[in-house]
Amino acid sequence: RHVSDQVQDTTKKDLKLIKQSQQVIVKADKTRNLYKMPQEQYRKLVSDNVTKTYKIAPDELYDNINMEAKNLAKKRKLDDRMETLARSEALITLKDHKPNFHNNLPCRLINPAKTEMGIVSKAILSEVVNMLRQRRWPNLWKNTSSVIDWFVDIPEKDKHTFVVFDIVDFYPSTTETLLERALSFAMTLVDIDQADVDVIQHARRSLLFANGKMWMKKEKDGAFDVTMGSYDGAEVCELVGTYVLSLLEPLFSDRAVGLYRDDGLAVLKNATGHDSDRARKEVSNVFKSIGLKITIDVNKKVVDCLDISMNLTNGEYRPYRKPNDTPMYVHAKSNHPPVILKNIPAGISRRLSNISCSEETFQGAAPLYENALAASGYPKRVEYTKRAETTRRNRKRRRDVIWFNPPFQPQCEDKHR
Repeated sequence: RHVSDQVQDTTKKDLKLIKQSQQVIVKADKTRNLYKMPQEQYRKLVSDNVTKTYKIAPDELYDNINMEAKNLAKKRKLDDRMETLARSEALITLKDHKPNFHNNLPCRLINPAKTEMGIVSKAILSEVVNMLRQRRWPNLWKNTSSVIDWFVDIPEKDKHTFVVFDIVDFYPSTTETLLERALSFAMTLVDIDQADVDVIQHARRSLLFANGKMWMKKEKDGAFDVTMGSYDGAEVCELVGTYVLSLLEPLFSDRAVGLYRDDGLAVLKNATGHDSDRARKEVSNVFKSIGLKITIDVNKKVVDCLDISMNLTNGEYRPYRKPNDTPMYVHAKSNHPPVILKNIPAGISRRLSNISCSEETFQGAAPLYENALAASGYPKRVEYTKRAETTRRNRKRRRDVIWFNPPFQPQCEDKHR
């Protein structure tokens, strides 16, 4: 029998429009927005972004990379479960949070073609970075919570000013030389086997596929690349980040500088205009010495970092969203397990509470999220709970268990659900 449901009807209508459209639908880079553009314009944007930093690669390079991966996988007895380098086409996302976006159309080039040895490299690098973070660099931030902890611990906030810097194109700008420096530096503090180094370096050998052609970086060893979309790209940047922090620490007082991927923050106490300008030049020179470019601002009392805004004048932090980014949630009538749908408002409440310094700042941010919940069919309002202090929990490893979760279907009755 025919059942009328507004959510399902809207979904069917949207799917029909998407299938009938002759235009390309492009995702935004850091927001939930989607954009339509003519196919010719999309192809040109992809081509422009590819040819800017890539050149045509020789055909034999593809087989060489696969053979090297096979030999490394054999040594770890993984060759029977790893695929060859996938020939996945590159794509772009639109940076709609950038100024003058509609006239400029800045893009991020995503390369989904990646060697599966990157999965092994990710595990190795994660362990190394965690050890470095525990031993010396807690300000190599992992998430918003660690940034908040750093901000809360700043004494006499009203006497400080922020230094804000952003590494330009961190992933593609990471060179083989810089990675080798970061690895050599890390090896003075933690044990890294040469076999692990070989895996990390091999995972950087990458090719890009676009417009039916195979591409490599224009540099001397063009197969070296830290791509957006690689398994271990974030971990590579964090490893380089520890090296960067070791160079920046002498410029600031204890724990006064921190880094999250390509976003950096530092504070200066009682800094004059001359002090701030000198810090700006010194920080810029550090990055220039390792081949990276940055944008940097000094003498700031309020900054936006990740999904919070921090104010040194009044010591407050509050939720922040990038321009053009409107929250959107799974509809309450969607085909998801009831426990998932039930916990969405509670999860949003916890998240908003954790990034709000007080109930007052929470209530100021709440309407945007309550409207988004209401639009998705949730009647419940968000509720404030005081942020708990972060405590490190020791992980208790349990025996390996493989769980099977059958696909959820509300029309099916199952006594075990």
